[in-house]
Amino acid sequence: MKYEVSGDIKMGIKSRKFNFNVEANSEGHAKTKTYAHFGAKNKLKKGNVVVKNIKEVK
Repeated sequence: MKYEVSGDIKMGIKSRKFNFNVEANSEGHAKTKTYAHFGAKNKLKKGNVVVKNIKEVK
């Protein structure tokens, strides 16, 4: 299934919104893949990524 994950990324004192589409088995798996993506790409820790909404995309 495909999910759209949205939320905020904290970078120092600034915060940015994000929308991320991910292929996953469940909402929990989509959340984990989102944390892994931003950790690998931007070297962000899990606490700096705030997931606000996860919805399934058909």
